[in-house]
Amino acid sequence: MIVYSTAVRRARAAAVLGALDAGSAPAKLAIYAGVPPSAGAPAPELPLITFTLARPVGEVTDAGLVLVPPAETVLLRTGVATWARLSTGADAWVGDATVGDKDSGADLKLGVVGGPNGVMLYAGGLLRLPSLILR
Repeated sequence: MIVYSTAVRRARAAAVLGALDAGSAPAKLAIYAGVPPSAGAPAPELPLITFTLARPVGEVTDAGLVLVPPAETVLLRTGVATWARLSTGADAWVGDATVGDKDSGADLKLGVVGGPNGVMLYAGGLLRLPSLILR
């Protein structure tokens, strides 16, 4: 893992904030099952859940980009959450991340205990992301 200076972390967070807030529609965070595609390639399947992010999406801090927590959202599909995608409101790719349980080394840690291969999510359930920091 590379450790960046505070100035570089803030500049990177500001660039991501600018990308997510570009355009008139709010950005999205979608969580998927399965193997992620190569960077920026179309997702191979529909997401388990898609969160609509706030506008502005968050604020730049010394820790990184602190996102405004999205509203609790209903899961549309059942599956093992393994990766997530950040996109603009116009569906332009911003970045992908791994998804895991609270004890994993994943980029996006869901506050539950899962297994070694991801977190099982069930259609019709609600998911809340109370804290999101992009470092």
